Amino acid sequence: MNINGGELLIILLVALVVLGPKELPRIGRTLGSVVREFRRASRGLVEELGLGEWEKDAAAQGEDAHRPGGKTGGRSTTGQERQERERRQ
Repeated sequence: MNINGGELLIILLVALVVLGPKELPRIGRTLGSVVREFRRASRGLVEELGLGEWEKDAAAQGEDAHRPGGKTGGRSTTGQERQERERRQ
């Protein structure tokens, strides 16, 4: 899902008009905490099922971790690299 700057600005302006300046920060915080909790739960599930090891093995072989046996033509992202990128966001 790619949203450019102009589209994001329009979405934020519509949200501001619909929700109002008092409710928008509260809803933003709530949405952020829901997304963080979902990511934590997803990471926990991946670790519990051992899918992270499968991604590391696929990356070491130069395969796309999302398509078993699929070549990407480039370097695949490991689960750990993806987690670090999510933490920075």
